[in-house]
Amino acid sequence: GSKRRNKRNLQRQRRLDKSKIRVI
Repeated sequence: GSKRRNKRNLQRQRRLDKSKIRVI
């Protein structure tokens, strides 16, 4: 369960990072 949640969290964080870089 932890590994599955981590994978989903990683994908969400990556999207946020891309959004932040695009906004800057």
